[in-house]
Amino acid sequence: MESRRVLVVANKTVLGASLKEVVASMIRRGPATFVVLVPSALPDGTLVWEESAVWQAAEARAAQAVTALREMGADATGRVGAHVPYNAVMDLLRDERFDEIVVSTLPLGLSAWLGVDLPNRIRSASGLPVTHVTSDPSEPTPPGTQAE
Repeated sequence: MESRRVLVVANKTVLGASLKEVVASMIRRGPATFVVLVPSALPDGTLVWEESAVWQAAEARAAQAVTALREMGADATGRVGAHVPYNAVMDLLRDERFDEIVVSTLPLGLSAWLGVDLPNRIRSASGLPVTHVTSDPSEPTPPGTQAE
């Protein structure tokens, strides 16, 4: 059986239990390789920032997610993308092939990503199956987490 390539798009929810449950389920279904994409989002309310610091914080979140997924037995790598999540996904899809996408967000009303209909926009633009995962906002988030 050929390994599926799964793109996981997350930021604040990158270590959420709901996302881990979905990944565990995918692992049980058979071989899969996971690429965790963390947009280089700006801190909430930030008017001035240093791009390299924002990028480094996103790299740290991606590394934490990769470590957590590997501890679960997943074959995982991480990427950092543009600060606009849709653009980050589209940029990566131009360079790499995926079989499916998982988008992890906060719940409706708290999620900026759902406010712009990110899961459906990605589904329409990519033509790939997209699983939307909603994480509990009370779960801990990685240190230095930016806006979702």
